[in-house]
Amino acid sequence: MKLLTPAIKANTRQTSLRTKSVRQTAGGLQPRAGSAPGVVAKATPGPTERPAIPGHERLYLLRFFPNATRVCIAGSFNNWDRSATPLKHCGKGRWVAELLLKPGRYEYRLVVDGKWNDDTFAQTRVGNPFGGLNCVLVVNAPPNAF
Repeated sequence: MKLLTPAIKANTRQTSLRTKSVRQTAGGLQPRAGSAPGVVAKATPGPTERPAIPGHERLYLLRFFPNATRVCIAGSFNNWDRSATPLKHCGKGRWVAELLLKPGRYEYRLVVDGKWNDDTFAQTRVGNPFGGLNCVLVVNAPPNAF
């Protein structure tokens, strides 16, 4: 299993990723010592993960909100539903979400305790109709998809 930090190019056609390692524990994914918070991970399914969906990529979004009681991700992949994709609290302020997404370009924002927040790790943002910015996530096709 590998932990990946996104470095999304401005043209949003390709994502370059740096690799860091993680370990699987009973409490969920935990980055190894020295890993930066706020990373996206690609992994093979483990015993507690949702089953794979053909043509979808499995991604993990790990973020740090030490004072939050509820964190969700809303975006074009879940019809901007503020509560459809909650992040799981992993302790010590860490929150993780497992996403199964088809290859493509997605816009999203984080919802922390009911308030819209930017993802500070998103490297690409676009304007939204409400005068704010949406974060952009580009999912590439898995290597064996074609």
